[in-house]
Amino acid sequence: MSGAAPKYHPATVSPDRAEYEVERIRVSIPDAHVFRLPPRTSSAAWRGADWTEKIWQGTLRVVERGNRTLVLLVDERR
Repeated sequence: MSGAAPKYHPATVSPDRAEYEVERIRVSIPDAHVFRLPPRTSSAAWRGADWTEKIWQGTLRVVERGNRTLVLLVDERR
């Protein structure tokens, strides 16, 4: 077992249920960026100008599957 989450396609049978699971993409952001937040040096809020270490770039999708809502980070290069 690989430990990766199972992948379902829209309106396919979920392997752990005997019912159809419909997938709805609620939002898709094709060029999203994820940054490592630096440690705060004071009680002030983080500033976007301080975020310099990008750790991921790709498509972000908010997906609804049955009664679950998922935030998926999709790496299109793989």
